[in-house]
This record gives sequence, structure tokens and C-alpha cells, in this order.
Amino acid sequence: MSSAYARILLDDPQGKSRHGILESLNYPNNYPLNEHCNWTIQTTNGNTLNYSFRAFDLEDGTGCDRDFLKLYDGPDVQSNLIGTFCGQSLPLAGTTTGTSLHVVFYSDGLNTRSGFQMLWHVNGCGGELSGPSGSFHSPGYPNRYPSNRECIWYIHTAPGSSIQLTIQEFDIEYHANCSYDVLEVRALDLLLKNTQVTHFFLSLYRVLPVALHPPFSCGGIFQATSGEIHSGNYPQPYKNNTDCSWLIQVDYSHRVLLNFTDFDIENHPSCDSDNVAVFDGANNEAPLLRKLCGTQYPPTITSSKNLMYIRLRFDATTQHRGFSAHFTEGNFIIYINANLSYHQFVCIRHNF
Repeated sequence: MSSAYARILLDDPQGKSRHGILESLNYPNNYPLNEHCNWTIQTTNGNTLNYSFRAFDLEDGTGCDRDFLKLYDGPDVQSNLIGTFCGQSLPLAGTTTGTSLHVVFYSDGLNTRSGFQMLWHVNGCGGELSGPSGSFHSPGYPNRYPSNRECIWYIHTAPGSSIQLTIQEFDIEYHANCSYDVLEVRALDLLLKNTQVTHFFLSLYRVLPVALHPPFSCGGIFQATSGEIHSGNYPQPYKNNTDCSWLIQVDYSHRVLLNFTDFDIENHPSCDSDNVAVFDGANNEAPLLRKLCGTQYPPTITSSKNLMYIRLRFDATTQHRGFSAHFTEGNFIIYINANLSYHQFVCIRHNF
């Protein structure tokens, strides 16, 4: 017997299809004998999957005990079984109750037929947009958007072109550091977050993903003179087995200053369990500035350049509150004192 497994993640930037076709091996020719295949189709939070069959021809058997196809309403065979199908009758179309559909196909060593062809598409918000112009909106607009929904739009334009995004109306739940509902606009690796209305944005890239999602995720890329970051689910206890990263970038001639405003991480003598690691550069290969745990507020941490990388790792069985921190940019100013010797100090930029 041969076996195969495939997982289709529709929230992955490399797997952003909103629809597709799932077929038995060799379709429309006969599928192989002694075959066992598994597929999982998964979309983003708050969305569901519709499925229907265009063709279906499997070896029949009493109770589908020979060749068969099984559909599960979830990510694996532990999920609720939608049905077991064989023969030549098309299974009824349906919709999942959650974000995943698991498909199992099995053939024995006796007879073989042409197999099946199943169509699926995402039932929800988000999608791929292209062309010289267009528009999109949050689910339910102009009415209130639903709870616990994650939507991702990918905007494509022609090579050599840029994308101008104008937000004409904006009404999303407010929080000082956007820790609840949030609209993110990403141009490749650039992440911009703003609690105020964004009237104009010009991207220098050809692919512009836009995401609206609830505040359960953590990490991101920040290009700003100041801002706030916090652990996922803060101020509620953080979840175990979490690995989040933040990249903070300020102006080239400035440095990053990081101040923790709350800190509650499981304590360990060497901080090998839960910890916050701060690196002096763009990733975790850069020099380590501090590895932190416990409940005491760490002192201000300053980078030597305009980049700071922060990695948060939780793997303990106990739960703590996590952390919140404020970052700002500062610049090193060289001056001459009365003794004509040189000194350096950090100057924090304030906007009044």
C-alpha cells in the first residue's frame, strides 16, 4: 500500500487560494490499487469551506468496505465524520462548521475506477484582488463586522507598478496599542499599524496583503518612531507553546529604546523556560542584549543601531500575565564639554 498526505493552508502567504479542485490520483484515469491518501484544507479564522463533487466513481461494496472516500468536519480523523462514500452517486454538497475539511481516500487491491473530483472554495471574507483599480470592505459593511473573524486580501498589480490604497471610511474598535481589533497593511515585509484613519498609503511593491483579524496573534514588524508591543492575550495569561517575534526599525541615524511597562514571565535561574530575548539587530542571529524572565521590570534596553529584534518563547505549564513594552527612537548626540572631551548620551525624540 502507498500513502500520501497533503495540507493546504489558505492563511499562508504562499497558499492564498480561495478555491480549488481536489482529485483522486490519475483522475480522470483509474486510480491505483492499494492507495491511501489524506488531505486537509484549512482557511483562516471565522471562515468556512464549501465543497461539492463534479464526478464520483469508486468501487462499490457493502457498507463501503472496499474503496471509499471519507469527509471530516475538522482538521483530522478525530473530527466529526461527515460521511463515508463509495459507488457512483455524487455525495451531496456541504459546508464545514469550522475552518478545516479533512478528506481520506482508500482503495483496496481488487478493482479500480476513475475516482472523484471535488470542488472547494472559502466561504467568508478576504480574497485576491487585481487590476488597475478596485475596492473591498470588511465583512458586513456598512453594518458591524462579526466577532472572531480573520480576513486577508491580496492586492496585485502589473510589474513595475505601485499600489495606492485609500481608506475611505474607518471604524474599528479602539485600543491605545491596537491590541483588540486591528487592520494591518503589509507591503512584503513592511507592517504598518495605526489607530487613526489612514487617508493615503503608497506601496512601492507589487503585492500588498491587507489583513483584518482579532487580537489573538502576536509579533510583527514595526517601522515607527514609537509604539507599544505586548505578549499575545495580554493582560490575560499567555498561552503555552508560544513563539512570537517583533522587529522594530527606526530611522537609520537613530537607535531603539525599549522600556517594559509590565513584566510577568515565569522565573527560572537561567531563563531557559519562558523568556523574552532582545537582540541587537534584525534577527536572532544578532548579538543578544538581554534574556529576561521573572516579575521585576527590566531596565531600559538600547540598541546600537536602528534595528531591534525581540523574541518571546513560552513553553511552561504554568501561566503568567506576559509583558507590555513601549519603544521609541533616540539618537546619539556627540558634544564637547568644558574640558573638551567627548561624551555620548541618548536623546529621546518627543512629539508635542
